[in-house]
This record gives sequence, C-alpha cells and structure tokens, in this order.
Amino acid sequence: MKKACEKIIRSFIIISGMFTLSTSLIWAINTLFLLAAGMSIFQIFVINAVYSASMSIFEIPTGVFADTLGRRLSFISSTFVMMIGTIGYVYVARAPNSFLLFCGMSVVLGLAFTFYTGAVEAWLVDALHDTGYQGKLDAVFVKGNIVSSVAMLIGTTFGAFIGTLNLSIPYVLRAVIQLFVLLYAYFKMHDLGFKKKSLAFSNIPKEMKSVATESINYGVKNTSVRYLMIITFIFSSFMMWAWYAWQPYFLELYGNKDAVWVVGLVSAGLTLASILGSLLVKPLNKLFKKRSSILYLSFSIQTIMILTVGITHSFIIAVGAFMLFFLSVGFYTPVKQGYLHDMIPSEHRATIVSFDSLIGSTGSVFGQIGYGYLSEKFSIASGYSVGGFVSIVIFPIIKLLAKEEKDQDQDI
Repeated sequence: MKKACEKIIRSFIIISGMFTLSTSLIWAINTLFLLAAGMSIFQIFVINAVYSASMSIFEIPTGVFADTLGRRLSFISSTFVMMIGTIGYVYVARAPNSFLLFCGMSVVLGLAFTFYTGAVEAWLVDALHDTGYQGKLDAVFVKGNIVSSVAMLIGTTFGAFIGTLNLSIPYVLRAVIQLFVLLYAYFKMHDLGFKKKSLAFSNIPKEMKSVATESINYGVKNTSVRYLMIITFIFSSFMMWAWYAWQPYFLELYGNKDAVWVVGLVSAGLTLASILGSLLVKPLNKLFKKRSSILYLSFSIQTIMILTVGITHSFIIAVGAFMLFFLSVGFYTPVKQGYLHDMIPSEHRATIVSFDSLIGSTGSVFGQIGYGYLSEKFSIASGYSVGGFVSIVIFPIIKLLAKEEKDQDQDI
C-alpha cells in the first residue's frame, strides 16, 4: 500500500514538473516572438486577451469533462491540444496577415489549459484515497509546488537563452516535451478511486446554471467575498499585461532589443523573488496580527514599484523595482487565498474559488486590451504608470473588507 502511494506521488511530481517546464519555456519570450512575427503591441495584448477569454469560457465545460470521463483523459487531452496550439503558433508566424490566426491558436491554448486545471490535483487526491494514504495532502502539494517553481525557473530561463538562437525553438521544444508528458501520463496515470460516467452534453448547461447560481448566492451576494473579488479583478487586469509587457520594455531600457538572454536572467530573478515572497508569509503572519495589514503592505509595495517601473529610465532600477513587485505578489497570493477560503462555506468552496479565478480571467481580458491600447498609443511605460495609480483604488476596498470580516481578518 505504501509503495502504491509513493508511486502515485512520484508520478504527480513528475507530471507537474514536466508540464510546468514545457509550458514555461515560452513565457519569457512570447511577446518578443509575436513582435518578430509582425504583430503590433496592441495586437499582442488582444491575442493574449483572447487566450484569457477562452479560459473563462471553457473552464466549466472542461471541468464537467474531467468529472465524467475522467481526470486522466482530461489531462491527456490537455497535452494533445497543447501540442496542436504550440506548433500552430510556429506555423502561423510564417503566414501573412496572421493576427486572426494567432487569435485562433490562443483559443486552442486556452482550451488546453482548462483541460489541465484541477484535473491532475483531483486525480492525485482520488488515487491516494483509494490506496489508503495516511499522510497529509498539504505536504504532497508543497512538494509539487516546489518542483513546479523550480521547473518554471529552469523553463523561463532556458527558453530565453535558446530563444537567442531562434525564437521558434522554445515552442518546438515545448511541444516535444508535451509529447513525452502525454506518453508518461498514458502509462502511469490511472483513474484510481474514480468511476467514469457517461457524458451528456445536455448536462453541461445544467451544470453551468448550478455553478452560476452558487457563485451569485455565495460570491456576489456575500459582501466580503465581493470585496475580495473586486481586488482580484483589479489586480488581474494589470498582472497579465505587466508580465508580457516587461519583455520588450526592459530590452528597450537595456539598449539592445536583440539581447534575449537578458530576458532569461530577468525571468529567473522574478521567479526567485516570487518564491522568496511566498516564504515570507510565515514571518509576516508573526509580525502582523491581521491579514488586511499584510494586504496593505503588499499593495503599498506594488503601487510604489509599479510607478517606479513606469517613471524610471534606468534598466537597473526598473528590474529591481519589478523584482520587489513580484516579491510582494509572492506573499499577497497565499494570504488572499486563505482570506477567501475562510469566508466561504466548505460545501461551496470549489465553486467560489473557480468563480474567483473566472473573475481574474475576465479582469485580465479587459486589462490587456486597455493597457495594450495605452502601450500602442503612448508607451509601455505609460501602462505601468497608469497601473500604479489604478492600484490605489484597492486600499479603500481592503479597509471595507477588514471592517466586514473581523474574525477572518485574524491570521491563523
């Protein structure tokens, strides 16, 4: 029994690590790749917005798919669709007037990621329960998160360095690794503790209606949860744009737009800063008695650093400020997650967390179009400056949240 559990955990770690490694290969150079393919800054962020919108649309249907036909099939479908979308990006880059084609490939990639989200974790929990696992699930997830963080660090850095040879190589390599992940999952990932059900397409609208009803009753109508989701919307509207905008902007500040290796080094620094921020959660919980105080600290740092990135003309200062921004995001995210989980009933937790993710994706759609337009008409720097001022709106919302939820505001 113990060996069976160890096998499942090992497979989970390998699958999580390899999947993250492959997907992260293009994260540091995606904007540069699209620029090289002839896209304008605004077109790039419209393409990214289409990706975010497709994730919002497919999230619930693919969830129903995983809960009926199985988590294994859902994950294998994810890797297969991911390969199609990734190779499609490389092919589309060579086509004339490829903007709409890139949008189409973004829809494919959005579908791929929604097949993945939640499926592997659900498979892990079901399989461990079926084999009599007695340990704590948190410990397994921590191992998975550490491996995924290391994989992301390696993937973003290595992807940028091999991108100096040709920006298409990281995409091809991503598809190749996804093929290995697909084969590994096919032979090692089995739906233990899960019984397949027949998938009736008529059930999908019913399921979507049920999720929408619960999301409204326990999310939108809950004042505290609503405040937290407003914060999610504002934060996400900037975050996705900020990640893809810094690549050409920092190279411009550096003075060499072809120095793709610089992007790799900065990506590594940002990932490490985010990891360090996550490690600060425990000492910050001891330093501050309230979660709202940590949120105030995080967004104070974020606001100042975002404005600094937008105002400065120094590459070194911009990189340093952006790393501090990512450090603050590193401890904001888990604190916000704990806040949310403590405010919602256990039986509706999965629904509200998914709805919060949906709100974030929606914010990302509007943000990328809005900030992308600013980048096109004025400059990328202006987008960061506006983003810094917009984040100030979050402070009174945190204050209202703290007043509404006095018990949940206490760190535990």
